[in-house]
Amino acid sequence: MGGALDLADGIVQVWMVMSSARTDATVERDLAYGPDPRQRLDAYHPAAPNGAMILMIHGGGWWQGDKSKEAAVARRLADAGYLVAVPNYRFADGRRGVNLYPAQVEDVLAALAFARARGPEVRRVGAFGGSSGGNLALEVAIARGVPAASWSGLLDLAGFILLSRGGCDVVVAV
Repeated sequence: MGGALDLADGIVQVWMVMSSARTDATVERDLAYGPDPRQRLDAYHPAAPNGAMILMIHGGGWWQGDKSKEAAVARRLADAGYLVAVPNYRFADGRRGVNLYPAQVEDVLAALAFARARGPEVRRVGAFGGSSGGNLALEVAIARGVPAASWSGLLDLAGFILLSRGGCDVVVAV
């Protein structure tokens, strides 16, 4: 087995240990993976590493949210043996025209590279997130060829743009 099955198995393990209040994981907070103040990640280190890392990406529509909301699940994944990296990323600000797509993708890819370099024992990597974090997890999967799980991630951006703009014409180049 490998890839997506290992990631799915890890997620199932999390649910099995969620009732446990005890944790042996250690946490490094606010590690800088880039120069922007939002380019920080928390790393959850397992007491008994299994050689796998999960990049856990928070949701928030690309313009809000924080890595701290993933702390409980990240800690449980670490208890199951996974090194877990939970990054913040630069927020898109359409009003000012800053940090627009693909800034968030660039950030999570940089966070992945940073975390992998800090965890030489890592042999397998997966990405996982919900909502916009699920979309970013799939972007990581496409860019780096790693398995990903997306919980309620937006997959059809063209359809989203059409619906949010009242049916305007959108040209999608593939």
